[in-house]
Amino acid sequence: MFPSLYAFVKWWLILTVLGWLFFPLTASVFRYSPGKGYAYARAFALVVLSYSYWLLGMGHILPNSDSALWVVVAGLASLALFFWWRQRRALGRFLRSEWRYLLVVEGLFFLTTALYAVYKVHQPAIRHTEQPMDFAFLNAILRSPRVPPNDPWLSGFSISYYYFGYLTVALVTRLCGVLSGMAYNLGLIHTLALTAVGACGLLYDLLRDDEAENRPALAYAVAGGLALVLIGNMEGLLELCRALGLGSQGFYRWIGVPGLADAPVTGTWLPEGNWWWRASRVIADVNAFGKPSTVITEFPAFSFILGDLHPHVMALPYVVLALALARELYLAGRDGLPEGWWRRPRWAIMPLLLGALGFLNSWDLPTFLGVALGAFALGRWRGRIAWRSWLRACISLALYLGLGSVFLYMPFYWGLQSQAGGIGLAYYAKTPLKQYLLCFGPWLLPLVADVGAATFVGRPLANRWKRALALWGILLLAPWVLTLLLGGLGRTLLGLVVLIRTGPWLLLFQSVMLTLILLDLGGAVSHPLAERRGDHLLARLMAIVGMGLTYAVEFFYLRDIFNTRMNTVFKFYYQAWMLLGIGAVFSAYRLAREVRWRRRAFILSVLLLGLCLYYPGAAAYTRGRSHTGEPTLDGTAFLRREAPAEYGAYLWLRERGRGGDVIVEGPGEEYVPQSNRLSAWTGVPTPLGWPGHELQWRGDDTVIRARLPDVESVYTSDDQEAILDLLHRYSATYLYIGPYEREKFGLQDEDIAFYDAFLEPAYAAEGVRLYRVP
Repeated sequence: MFPSLYAFVKWWLILTVLGWLFFPLTASVFRYSPGKGYAYARAFALVVLSYSYWLLGMGHILPNSDSALWVVVAGLASLALFFWWRQRRALGRFLRSEWRYLLVVEGLFFLTTALYAVYKVHQPAIRHTEQPMDFAFLNAILRSPRVPPNDPWLSGFSISYYYFGYLTVALVTRLCGVLSGMAYNLGLIHTLALTAVGACGLLYDLLRDDEAENRPALAYAVAGGLALVLIGNMEGLLELCRALGLGSQGFYRWIGVPGLADAPVTGTWLPEGNWWWRASRVIADVNAFGKPSTVITEFPAFSFILGDLHPHVMALPYVVLALALARELYLAGRDGLPEGWWRRPRWAIMPLLLGALGFLNSWDLPTFLGVALGAFALGRWRGRIAWRSWLRACISLALYLGLGSVFLYMPFYWGLQSQAGGIGLAYYAKTPLKQYLLCFGPWLLPLVADVGAATFVGRPLANRWKRALALWGILLLAPWVLTLLLGGLGRTLLGLVVLIRTGPWLLLFQSVMLTLILLDLGGAVSHPLAERRGDHLLARLMAIVGMGLTYAVEFFYLRDIFNTRMNTVFKFYYQAWMLLGIGAVFSAYRLAREVRWRRRAFILSVLLLGLCLYYPGAAAYTRGRSHTGEPTLDGTAFLRREAPAEYGAYLWLRERGRGGDVIVEGPGEEYVPQSNRLSAWTGVPTPLGWPGHELQWRGDDTVIRARLPDVESVYTSDDQEAILDLLHRYSATYLYIGPYEREKFGLQDEDIAFYDAFLEPAYAAEGVRLYRVP
């Protein structure tokens, strides 16, 4: 336990030091922020550090090594100290006036890291779903002698995936000097903490009123930041009711969550089995043949319970950073762009921060770049300038940020292959309203109450109905018109049939909500007494984009090898969770300050959010109690108990493997953690890992189909020369025979003796062999 505690303290300390070092740089970018961007400083530091290191590596200026990293850190630290000296008086005044805010941010960061670490020491193992893939990328970055890093599951190729998040974790790993098995879980821990702290800072900036006491805003900001990453969706409450035996089986069949109606009644507060998984699969699309198709409805609390160090999770702190930047752009637009603005350091850093999203999780860049540009457009419009000047300023900034976000990361895009195949039409499926409410109910209650109050209470409606109906008609009909243009009459009619069968209620709800929020936004923009800081406008903008994303996936999806809307719903719902969540916390804050029924709506919203804390608590307890070993953050420790011979091979290769090594393992099987374990755990590349994942990353299986029979022949051929030729063809330095290879190819002791006759065992124990290739 002590090594884990020591690693945790070092990790926390390194991130804290980085945050303090880069705070002056952060404050220079977030100059409109009441908190001067202090809550974003750690995430800001990781972007700047990782980008600088990556760019120098891509330019072959520095190798991928510990010494090179420390050179970059020293250079950036010198620049940061210069900014500290230059801004010492202004920063000193800020530190003296906002010391309570600083203490709250630091306390929240430590609290969330410690809280999640307590869970992770009881669920550390890297052994399920896509954890081996994530671990493989992390180790490949640590092991590769150069940048871009080697693909651990397709030797001779570079990673063709958005790997910037893994790079940030790898760099902190090197700075701390911890093992990658611990770094995997520490990376998850700091991701949750940075997201909670960043969301707290963003909400504080949105809620803080310069003329009012800041304590209520800070309290709501802390609660909102924790809620965004900790609460579950409403499916968890149904799991509790089912476990307690409340409600009939017919009711749960009507709800339609796959597997919920057949879940056992335990008579206690805790369901049985992997019940927590169902919350991430609330929707089940059914095609024309009645076959259900998986739809992923993941949300942050589920992600952190599951423990996959995946790009959509690692991007969360930087999504919050992008939303904070949107607020800066709104206020910059309100004040007007200064002469030569594009040459100033503050503006030069903005494409770097936004462009990181494309490298972290490419789905996020278009969405949050759009939010940032929309915020600027609103702020510039509030500046009361001529529409031509407004349009010119918006186009200029869009080109600057859009092209800059791609150009700065162009070396990544040059080498990227993709499975994206254009826009598909989701005419075959529509989401029932009841399942949508299960996904977003905690956020929709305060939003609906606040938007409804803003629209209907105290405002004359006589001259607004025509405008509202016209806007609603456009929003309702536009996607059907696009479906008709893109897919023809047949697909449009099929979509209408599916809509009639499923029910039109979700589309009606979404279109009405979009209409009301847009009307409220338009009224706030044009009102002469609208909030000077525009926080109401920004909260509404985030709610519009979040609701619009969930509306769009009812009609369109990005085509991939699955050719369903599974991944599109997954990615857009994940973005919508953050956008709707921030908009909902802002609405709850407004409701709390009102009287009568709006105060009741606030109380109901808080009660619902509190009930949704059941899911993370019960799910964490369910998963944590299955851990049988000692508490640890080392995700590889379980193998020492379960398969000591295989664990010994891993340790041998981890310590003695070199940058140019290649290890031949049995061809992998998707989601089977025993396959390709050594390549994943050490970063030493193998000719072929999980074939299906390589296909997803590259969109082409030509190389995969060529390599699969070759690698299988290494384990099935009885010709020594042919085996050696195949090993040399792939520049292999090691051949591995472990439990997976013995089972897959039926290898017996006599087969092991066959390999012993012409290959030198570098490691041998209990039927496990790691051979050197001559």
